[in-house]
Amino acid sequence: MRMRINIVLHHAEMSGGARVVAIHAQQLMKRGHDVTVVSTPLPPPGWRDVARSLVRDRRMPAETVLGPSHLDGTGVPHRVIERYRPVADDDLPDADIVMATWWRTAPWVAALSPAKGIKCHLVQHYEDWGLGESTIADVDAAYRLPLFKICVSQWLAEMMRTKFGCRDAACVFNGVDLEQFQTPPREKRPAPTVGMLYSPQPFKGCRWTMQAVEMARREIADLQLVAFGNEDPLDDLLPPQGTRFYRHPPQERIGDIYSACDAWLVGSRSEGFGLPILEAMACRTPVISTPVGAAPELVIGGGGSLVEFEDVSAMAQQIVRYITMSSAQWRECSDLAFAVASGHSWSRSVDEMERVLLDKIARACPVREAAESCK
Repeated sequence: MRMRINIVLHHAEMSGGARVVAIHAQQLMKRGHDVTVVSTPLPPPGWRDVARSLVRDRRMPAETVLGPSHLDGTGVPHRVIERYRPVADDDLPDADIVMATWWRTAPWVAALSPAKGIKCHLVQHYEDWGLGESTIADVDAAYRLPLFKICVSQWLAEMMRTKFGCRDAACVFNGVDLEQFQTPPREKRPAPTVGMLYSPQPFKGCRWTMQAVEMARREIADLQLVAFGNEDPLDDLLPPQGTRFYRHPPQERIGDIYSACDAWLVGSRSEGFGLPILEAMACRTPVISTPVGAAPELVIGGGGSLVEFEDVSAMAQQIVRYITMSSAQWRECSDLAFAVASGHSWSRSVDEMERVLLDKIARACPVREAAESCK
């Protein structure tokens, strides 16, 4: 069955969540389905932003403009509506499926007419952070809406079932591009090196991760750190001295950064999935991670280690363990990491997404003839 799919994206940008949406949209199109993405421009500044700018700069805040997005160059039909507002019926064609992709877009999708498609919600995180003028109650209300939940990790699917009563929540694991993120069998780096994703968001745990690197340097004086992120480091959250930092590196360079490391560090307190975990493993780099997102399922095969949240000492110990392993031991961990990642291609992920959506349509229209009449 050829599906018509509407995807409602809050903003088209370079975030991991937008990347997941772009990959599914493009790959579903390649399989013959009709996909339309509709997104919003950035909202005007809130009253807190206005007050802060007036006090600090004695002027109104400058208007911010969206930059590039992961949808650019994909060939996916994408419309940015004229101003920041809820996406409405007139913004979308009639379809079989309409999918929210963030908690803020869930009420918009819930309010659409049935002609826009069976209402789904691609759950990529439980967004209890960065709420601005919203509250956790607003977030929870969005997840209680009667939208079919498709979750990117088991912990999110379990949360949807237990906290929000979504008994039929599905799980579609994210994938990894095994052409972009793939490295031939390799040895440890000549200079011991670990890497991390830099973000100023407190829940990303960069402060504790960098403290663990500093602690590990007490035993490995020449330990190197590489990091990349979408913005420059903050003055009160600077990486350790000597860190090689890459701001907004091109997508084709990120695999080289993972491959330049003996271990990849993830100190987050919360992740919906944690794409860098899978990407690093595809580059044969063992991962030292807190038990966030899909990390428990991904590293259980031996291609990495789990440490408790904010346990700087435990992460430092694991860094030292990987750096001081024999070549044979490290190579075994490296190969295990690659083997796990190889089982999570984007092709497999899109296969599962396609199956879930087709099954949802079939359940709404029990026989094929009824399914055709639903168009």
